[in-house]
Amino acid sequence: MFIILPYEKFGLSKMLKSFNVNELLDLMFARNSIEGNVVIPKFNAESSFELSQILRHLKINDAFDASNADFSGVTADAKIHISRILQKVSVKVSEEGTKAAAATVLEDIYISNDDGTFQFIADHPFLYILADKNKNIYFVGTFYN
Repeated sequence: MFIILPYEKFGLSKMLKSFNVNELLDLMFARNSIEGNVVIPKFNAESSFELSQILRHLKINDAFDASNADFSGVTADAKIHISRILQKVSVKVSEEGTKAAAATVLEDIYISNDDGTFQFIADHPFLYILADKNKNIYFVGTFYN
């Protein structure tokens, strides 16, 4: 999980206007991890997306048409077709999910204590991205609470 915390307490919307996720992921994966203290709030996020119209826009129409759908590789039932595709995603961040001591941070975002210990305190709205090392993005969200 990557957390992008704007400098300004109410700067998230301004930051999002110039946001480029690919450039940001390139920068994040180019950074080294450092140990330190990370404080983020516990939160749950849930989203639902109706994907049928998106797939139809991509010209995937036959799967939704009872007379043209061909799912013979999946089932012997010749009358099967798709009426709707709904994707539901949930993210839960808690103590159990944030036990890692290392964090990837953009060098201009972190705060150092007088003793030189890395500190990252997400005490105002931020953007979070769940992505793997291959830069596949699984979830992007904002936290405003």
